[in-house]
Amino acid sequence: MTLPTPPHAAGMRAAAACAVLLGGALAGARLARAGRELREARQAVARARDLHDGLGHALALIAIKSELAGRMLAASPARAAREVGDIHRVSRQALAEVRAGLPEEAP
Repeated sequence: MTLPTPPHAAGMRAAAACAVLLGGALAGARLARAGRELREARQAVARARDLHDGLGHALALIAIKSELAGRMLAASPARAAREVGDIHRVSRQALAEVRAGLPEEAP
């Protein structure tokens, strides 16, 4: 024996189907947003790594050249002055790279 179908059953099935479709669309939108956020995070890490590598190299060079200039100051003031000039150039270049790597909204 078959039970009678209530008159609103077709509407309930349609509502259930819409809920499933809507849920899938929302999940897809969340997944797309998560993918964008992951790409942005990876790009930020790559920029930070590049900035770190460049700045690390510049700071190591500045440390070496400043120590060399200090040791040479009495014996060879002209050469020490050239080293100080290099220190100035490298530090200015590193500062420009740091500023160029910062987002616009940074203070």
